[in-house]
Amino acid sequence: MQPKFNNDFTKLAFFGTEQKFLSHSGNYQLRQFDWPITGEPSQVLIDLVLVVDNEDFAGIYGYNDSFFHAGFLSDKYFVF
Repeated sequence: MQPKFNNDFTKLAFFGTEQKFLSHSGNYQLRQFDWPITGEPSQVLIDLVLVVDNEDFAGIYGYNDSFFHAGFLSDKYFVF
């Protein structure tokens, strides 16, 4: 997945997971680093949804190229 910088290059957001995928698509987290990287672990903005217990959000699923056009709308909003 292609990481994306916010407009002032202080944050770097990316989709990823530490779990191995069992197929071509997967369940992703939205994570971010402060930039430049300080050695601190990345922050989880949206975590994995392993069990869908409501109708509002089922998680982030898809193929690697599904999120190619994702990016920052502003310094506060990331759109995918």
